[in-house]
Amino acid sequence: MQEIDPDNKLANDFTGGEKFFKQLIDAGVGDKDFIQEIVVMFVKEAEHTIHDLNESVNEKNLSGIKMNAHKLKSSFSMFDLTGILDLIKKLENLTEGSVNESDMIFADLASQASSAFKIIKLKYL
Repeated sequence: MQEIDPDNKLANDFTGGEKFFKQLIDAGVGDKDFIQEIVVMFVKEAEHTIHDLNESVNEKNLSGIKMNAHKLKSSFSMFDLTGILDLIKKLENLTEGSVNESDMIFADLASQASSAFKIIKLKYL
């Protein structure tokens, strides 16, 4: 595992699932290899869901936006990424009248998620 840049605001706010992973290890359910497997699966699935979310945003498909945002919520919760979670909640709460706001919210979400993935990989892989 590598050190994270101390000047990176997201990195400084990032607790990275330490509480969740500590609970797994303390319960005898996981070790370093198991945690790495979880991280790899998280990043792969989250990237895929973000891709699907992007398609729904481009199509202004409200039900697709809400479904994909909901899929992301629990995964990002595990890593204590509250800024991203706030954006996910905004997408989940969109209405037909506000669906045009999804472009800006998604752009911010995609940018923050990309940074988070880098930090998570540096920390755990």
